[in-house]
Amino acid sequence: IKADSFITTPAYADFVKYSAYRFAFASRENLNPDSVVAWNPNLYHSYMLAGDYWFDRKDYNQARKFYELALTKEIATFAEREHITKNLATCITKTP
Repeated sequence: IKADSFITTPAYADFVKYSAYRFAFASRENLNPDSVVAWNPNLYHSYMLAGDYWFDRKDYNQARKFYELALTKEIATFAEREHITKNLATCITKTP
């Protein structure tokens, strides 16, 4: 079977980079939130990961920005929507 030409594209390379951070057990120590969003800008999960990164560092202004953008995308599960809205509510109460 001939390899799909997609695997040689920059879009595939970005997907592979993004995939390293997709799962809850993945280390996010070296995560760059702007890069994660750039690698997959049409997916809510990229914005959620970026929001979580800033939320964990108590930078609620940055986290809020990413959570709000995540909510403009189609979200796969109710639990993920709840996670985003709960953290966004915390960000709103912690910022002026």
